Amino acid sequence: MPMYFFLVNGQVFIDDRVRGQSRMATQGLRIDLPGEYLVATAANSTASIMIDGELFKLSPSSWLYVHGSKNCSTTHCEHLHNAQYLKHAMGKLWAMVDRLKSDDKWDEGGGGGGGIRG
Repeated sequence: MPMYFFLVNGQVFIDDRVRGQSRMATQGLRIDLPGEYLVATAANSTASIMIDGELFKLSPSSWLYVHGSKNCSTTHCEHLHNAQYLKHAMGKLWAMVDRLKSDDKWDEGGGGGGGIRG
C-alpha cells in the first residue's frame, strides 16, 4: 500500500517518525508504507495524495497523519516557511497528533474530524 503524491504545489513536508527522517514532497513521489508519517503543507501550498485508493487533498496550512489504516487530517497554524523553525513546528504538529490519538474518538472512526483540541 504506497502513498503517492500526484499533485504537489509549494512546500509540502513529510516527516517519518519510524525512521526519523524528513523530506520535501515532490510530484510523483511514491513512499512504500508501512510507517508513521506526518505530511504538512505550508501557508500557500497544497497536495493531493493517494493512499490505498483513497484521495486526500491537503489545503494550505493543513496536515495528514498516516499510520496503517488510521489516517487523520485537519488544519494547523504553524509557520512552516522558515527552515530555522521547521523542526520545532513539526514537533508541535506531532504533539497534536499524539493528543488526538489518545482521544477515545480516534478508535471509533472519528479520525480527528472534530478539529484541534486546546
